[in-house]
Amino acid sequence: MQEKPSLGRALATFGSVVAVLLVSLRLGAGMHLPVLLAAATACVAARLSGLKWDSIQAALFRGVQDGLPAIGILLMVGMIVGLWLVGGTIPTLIWYGLSWLSPGILVPAACLLAAVTSTVTG
Repeated sequence: MQEKPSLGRALATFGSVVAVLLVSLRLGAGMHLPVLLAAATACVAARLSGLKWDSIQAALFRGVQDGLPAIGILLMVGMIVGLWLVGGTIPTLIWYGLSWLSPGILVPAACLLAAVTSTVTG
């Protein structure tokens, strides 16, 4: 039987998840273990609220499924940037940028150029 969690229980769950993340990061555990521990903490809290494991598992799968397109896009962008770096495109752009512009103007000009390019391409 599913019960709606009280504000106190919701805040305690949120606080415990944040505490697990902060302690794990403070101990230098990287990113994978803290996220896994936070998910486990949230699953325990959901189970204590009366949710069945099948519904918790379905919600976990739905969350992963919703995040997969973004992960795919980030992987492709990372590969493209890596190829540009290995191929010399990024160093060439930096060299030309520093030859044509002073270093104080390069970063704002790059930001403006990126904003214009993203606006034009949609």
